Amino acid sequence: MSDPLPPKFTRVALLIAAVIACAAAVHAQDNPYRVAEGWPQLPSAMKFGGVISTDVDARGNIWVFHRNDPPILQFA
Repeated sequence: MSDPLPPKFTRVALLIAAVIACAAAVHAQDNPYRVAEGWPQLPSAMKFGGVISTDVDARGNIWVFHRNDPPILQFA
């Protein structure tokens, strides 16, 4: 006698349903971030390279480490 649904198939189906439910809940949330138009202001000859890291110091300055010269930029 064969089982109508093998246990492994049932577990996989439940896992897929859970992943889909979680993904739908994530997409339903509003994005709290907004684009700051015109930020940052770089000198005309300078362009960003690939950004490696960013950090904010205690005074609120934003430091950007990127793959271009100069490699470290500070924005107040």
